[in-house]
Amino acid sequence: MQSGENFENRILFLGTGTSSGIPVIGCRCAACTSSDPRDRRTRTSALLQTRKSGEAEWGHLLIDSGIDLRYQLLREGAPLVR
Repeated sequence: MQSGENFENRILFLGTGTSSGIPVIGCRCAACTSSDPRDRRTRTSALLQTRKSGEAEWGHLLIDSGIDLRYQLLREGAPLVR
């Protein structure tokens, strides 16, 4: 990276739930029994994408990828991450 270069960045939150995900098995709280799909949350992780302005290919950095990663990437239609 050189001074004066412009980069585009995107961050995609793949999961924002607890360490066990939500709903928690056996829990009867409002979030865990909710029928709202927004209350279905996978374990915390994120995908940071960056590229030089004008370039086609994105670089990828996975943050805190865990057991839910395969499902999260498929759900979001994420590109191949190498």
